[in-house]
Amino acid sequence: MIHWELCRKYQLEHHEKWYEHQPESVSENESTKLLWDFMIQCDNSIKHRKPDLVLIDKQQKSVTVIDVACPGDNRILAGSV
Repeated sequence: MIHWELCRKYQLEHHEKWYEHQPESVSENESTKLLWDFMIQCDNSIKHRKPDLVLIDKQQKSVTVIDVACPGDNRILAGSV
């Protein structure tokens, strides 16, 4: 759904309904590039270099890396700190 929302916001190709959207590895127009599950090339050897989403704003010349995580905090007891 995050990919779909970013496609809508930046006028990239997407379906009308979020649940029908199939993310492409690379979605691009003249102002924005969106990478999904894409290996990032690095100078150094980095094992984990495949973030969930990378948003490249060509006009602002900026990059936003989005890595989604769902913490497993159901085993933490309240007041145990």
